[in-house]
Amino acid sequence: MVQDWSHATVDELYNQAQYTGRPPQMINGLVNGMNTFGNGGKRWSTTFDSGKTYRLRLVNVATDSFFAVSIDNHQMQVIATDFVPITPYTTTTINLGIGQRYDVLVKANQASAGSAFWLRAVPDSFCSNSGNPDGIRGIIRYSTSKSTAEPTSSAWPSMSDANNCFGELDSNISPSVSLTVAPSLNIGIKDMEFAPNAQGLQRWYLDGSTFFQPWQIPTAQQILNGVTNFNASQNIYPAESTGLLVVNNWHYLVIETVEIFAHPIHMHGHDFYVLAKGSGTFLGANPLSMLNNPPRRDTEMLPALGWVLLAFQSDNPGAWLLHCHIAWHQSTGFSMQILDQQSKIPPLYNEAQLQQTCTSWNSYANANNVNQVALNEDGI
Repeated sequence: MVQDWSHATVDELYNQAQYTGRPPQMINGLVNGMNTFGNGGKRWSTTFDSGKTYRLRLVNVATDSFFAVSIDNHQMQVIATDFVPITPYTTTTINLGIGQRYDVLVKANQASAGSAFWLRAVPDSFCSNSGNPDGIRGIIRYSTSKSTAEPTSSAWPSMSDANNCFGELDSNISPSVSLTVAPSLNIGIKDMEFAPNAQGLQRWYLDGSTFFQPWQIPTAQQILNGVTNFNASQNIYPAESTGLLVVNNWHYLVIETVEIFAHPIHMHGHDFYVLAKGSGTFLGANPLSMLNNPPRRDTEMLPALGWVLLAFQSDNPGAWLLHCHIAWHQSTGFSMQILDQQSKIPPLYNEAQLQQTCTSWNSYANANNVNQVALNEDGI
């Protein structure tokens, strides 16, 4: 796991994000929960036996950092993206967006070149704000050495290349199990913007609506109560009760932005198919959709000043969140809910258990003066 890290609490940082609109600087970063800071701390390390092949699962669990990950002197064979097995390809660097996972194979064949090597997680300066950009590292040691000294290995040249948070090339990602996307007339286009609300707080909007779901009335409970008309701020897709997703229908979703931020778009409950992405506007791009075995995953980068075209099939009943995986953006409104086959959702719940959970939460919130509206100051 690679991530950014701050010594302030997320509540303190969140207030800074929503009042100023500027992402707080994350003072450090961690590899598997470990790193040094000042004169303290410790690097994460692991041991390789020469001649063996190791499978590593790289996971970006950051709040607001896009990482380039590499191991000095060692190539990586990529075998899965977001748990979807792919036709392997070889690289020296993985460009890892927030929420993305890559499984890689690494051959331990460099013992003759040294006894220890850096595993590097370098934040991309275009879309990360790190106070320790060159110091987020772990250590790979060979078991043939008894040395405990830090590595002196050099980074791959690819680690210095600007990638503008675009992510791994979609052309490299070909799922091992080939699936084809059907043509669809169900196309939703979501224009995203960043602007202050009526209270002057910085919010993210999808088609003019910033996401706000009252904790006291979760979507699941509304569905069990037979609600079909939802508040605009809940960002339910499709919006019309007569157009709710029908089983096995294909849907195309375009998200586009004129902002200078790249965004990791994450979807719960489904793997989506990445048909195309690019700069400018979707309507002006006239993209050639890739319907035959396109990349299939659950987190994809929306380019800055650009768009991404995703496809998914309504085959999993539920109210599923689709959101930007940058924590500040999700918390300030960059989310929507995919309502998949509403009529099939109630039988999937234990209603008594759901109600007990809601009752317990409300008791806790009342006892501890947890006020969602006061925290967000949305006035909703």
